[in-house]
Amino acid sequence: MIGEIEKAPSGRSKCTKCKKIIVIDSLRGIEHGVSFGHPIKNYFCSECTKLILEKQLQKNKEMLDQLS
Repeated sequence: MIGEIEKAPSGRSKCTKCKKIIVIDSLRGIEHGVSFGHPIKNYFCSECTKLILEKQLQKNKEMLDQLS
């Protein structure tokens, strides 16, 4: 799950989902995780971040409807 959104400080990162290069000063989503006991960060371009957040929002709405 994406936990942060920030401006990309450099143009060296790639989107984890679509593999597009994230350009300097564009917004990117950051997902924090752990791999083999070490913290990692996955970066997503603004388009993929929007799609992921919309999908998560829809899933949360469905869970709220089940509770009602």
